[in-house]
Amino acid sequence: MSKYIVPRQIRKINCLVRKEINNSEFILSNPVMTNSKGYILGFINTMHKNGKKVYQKDIEQEFHINKSSATEILQIMENDGYISRIEDSNDKRKKEIVLLDSGKTLMGGLDETINLINEKALENFSEEEKQKLDEFLKKIIENLGGGCNV
Repeated sequence: MSKYIVPRQIRKINCLVRKEINNSEFILSNPVMTNSKGYILGFINTMHKNGKKVYQKDIEQEFHINKSSATEILQIMENDGYISRIEDSNDKRKKEIVLLDSGKTLMGGLDETINLINEKALENFSEEEKQKLDEFLKKIIENLGGGCNV
């Protein structure tokens, strides 16, 4: 057996990052924020920054969830005032998902929290080590098929 047990180490890192997020001032002051909402808001935000429109189907594919689960969480997020679904001008059956101001504000706080955690995680790394770590992680993702975009 290899002494390098990647899944165990990644699971530990994931657990520690989630713990940091869940105990962050941002999350503690925003009790309606969940991991699912955070990931979806982040996805929508990133897509919009890249000039792309987002539809429910994109969220279903990105997070490997079924239509009913996507509908449920998007309805909650819409009721919470974070997103809006707007009829697509080219296809009336499709609804584009856009971030509202409250969703953008929430994303700002979440981004800040994630940046702080990132800084803490990489605190004792040189720039060269950070670059190497990024290369190694990308290589692991590539080796495993790269099909999970979170």
